[in-house]
Amino acid sequence: MGKSKDYEAIIKGLELKLKEKEFEIQELRVKLQDKYEMLQDRIEEKKILEKRLEQFELNDATLKMGKLDEVTLENHKLEHRVQVTKKQLDEARGDLKFQERVIEDLENRGFLDFLLKRVPKSFREYKKP
Repeated sequence: MGKSKDYEAIIKGLELKLKEKEFEIQELRVKLQDKYEMLQDRIEEKKILEKRLEQFELNDATLKMGKLDEVTLENHKLEHRVQVTKKQLDEARGDLKFQERVIEDLENRGFLDFLLKRVPKSFREYKKP
């Protein structure tokens, strides 16, 4: 009977160790599940951040395109203003040349023309409305 008690004690000790190991395994499973859930949370956070980053990049590109459109429109306005100003300058230059010719014609009048109050043709054109 001594051996049977020894075996029973060994069996009980092994059963106790088995229960301890089963408990440790269960604790490790719980920890593994927690870590897996944390990993899933991080994956979801990363996906959300990637979507937000894509949205920010899209917004940035849209903003840049808007600025480009704005600058392009401003450039067109300036080009138009340059063309209008050039046209006005060309017209003013033409008027000045005509006025120069009128002045020269008036200066080159003879004394007789002055006494008879005859004016050059260019002066009459200048006086027309």
